[in-house]
Amino acid sequence: MTTGRPGIRHSTVRLYFTGLPGGTYEATWGQREMWRTIATHRPAGFYQLSQIIPVPADRTLDDVLEVVRRLVGRHESLRTTFVRHPGGRLSQVVHAEGSLPVHVREPAAADRERETAESLVDTFMADEPLLDRDFALRAAVVTREGLGRYLVLVCSHVVLDGHSERVLSGEAKALLAADPAARDGCLPANPHQPSGQALAETSARSRRTSARSVAYWRSVLLGAPESPFPYGPARGGGPVWCGRLSSASVAAAERELARSEGLSSGALYLSAVSRVLLRAFGRTAMMYRVPVSNRFDPAVDGYVGNLSQHTVVTVDASTGTFYELVRRVERDLLRACVHARYDPEELAGALPGIEARRGAAPELACLFNDLRSPEAKRRDGAPGREPPAPGAAAGVSPEGADGPDSQVTWSLLHARNSDIKLHARVAQSGDRPVVDIAADVSYLPRRAIADCLFAVERLLVRAARADIRLDAPGGSRVPGARQGPEAPEGPPAPQGPEAPEDGA
Repeated sequence: MTTGRPGIRHSTVRLYFTGLPGGTYEATWGQREMWRTIATHRPAGFYQLSQIIPVPADRTLDDVLEVVRRLVGRHESLRTTFVRHPGGRLSQVVHAEGSLPVHVREPAAADRERETAESLVDTFMADEPLLDRDFALRAAVVTREGLGRYLVLVCSHVVLDGHSERVLSGEAKALLAADPAARDGCLPANPHQPSGQALAETSARSRRTSARSVAYWRSVLLGAPESPFPYGPARGGGPVWCGRLSSASVAAAERELARSEGLSSGALYLSAVSRVLLRAFGRTAMMYRVPVSNRFDPAVDGYVGNLSQHTVVTVDASTGTFYELVRRVERDLLRACVHARYDPEELAGALPGIEARRGAAPELACLFNDLRSPEAKRRDGAPGREPPAPGAAAGVSPEGADGPDSQVTWSLLHARNSDIKLHARVAQSGDRPVVDIAADVSYLPRRAIADCLFAVERLLVRAARADIRLDAPGGSRVPGARQGPEAPEGPPAPQGPEAPEDGA
């Protein structure tokens, strides 16, 4: 081994594979959409998926490497490169043989093993792989005296989506847990592969699906509201900061709204975030791009590849009540999500005509994503603890009006990324949801992001006690609804970027 960073022994193992199915095929729709996004916006490391997998105590480094070799042999996506042809056509090249570099790191102290794995993720995520010559998968093993401690896998979003990340993680854990001599039978037969997906997308049925989806996009974009940002095109290019709100009050409010009103979880968060943002910007409606997993057919449950594509949905929070808004958003999301399968070139070809008819480009840099697994999204309707009244205990927001354990943590997603002005997300941490708002701070400064997150918390806690009229000043309660303490609903309007706090 060679020594790199002090206290850590470094080496690189070439993991060879041969005799596997291979060939050159058209790139799939999901691959082409994400390739286009990365090529256009050139983000640094954002469009990759990472995981750190603990290794059972008795597994040697060779055992872990064999697991990686099996995963690479099993899934075409992990041994694929791409060729961009003159005219823009993209092909995927599935390699029947080759080698993958696997980095091996052993820290001097046992208590640094997890930290070393996280550092490897940070290193891999800092740069997108060059997929015209490198495999999308980067792998590493953290060891202790010849035994594996953690397996690190980082893979480009061009070939992997969130669902297949979970599939890959489950397979890696199953292989690591199995007796090395019995691994051949511990996974189901090889699933659907990207080469087959590319072939399926050339069918007449797929062409009709694409045409319907592009027609849906056209109808939404032609009627889409103007950009919610009041600052005009002069801004942009700022760092993209992400604030993450973890709150027991939000979790309890979600359980209560699911139990008592039957409100859909994803639509609930999209509605709450939209209501707060629109009040902050002085708008009534905004449009989001929403990634869709497109895993509606059980036959693709085990597919490790990128089936995810985007749809678009408009949220109008100007009239009715909050419960009615959530139900409208749920209906609109369901309709939108069945129109997220399309040939990216067909959609790209439709955009200039849409822009010409509108007289301006539609705002496509606002996104919403529910990152939770299907299991985490399901709610059994069981009542949770009563949401605490806003102001009942000291919080950490500037107003001191939030739950006792509410906190916003920060991470810098990008020094810049023209694909994102605003990205609202819901993730899961333990038994509670985590609400994210990431934004280019020239449009939404960090202080305004934090204000909006705490306003989302107050809105959900308040809505768990009583429905709220959207068209009344301050958001009055609906007559006859369940009553509870009053609390301010929205944040102050953002005043512009801050410095130096928002610097990269």
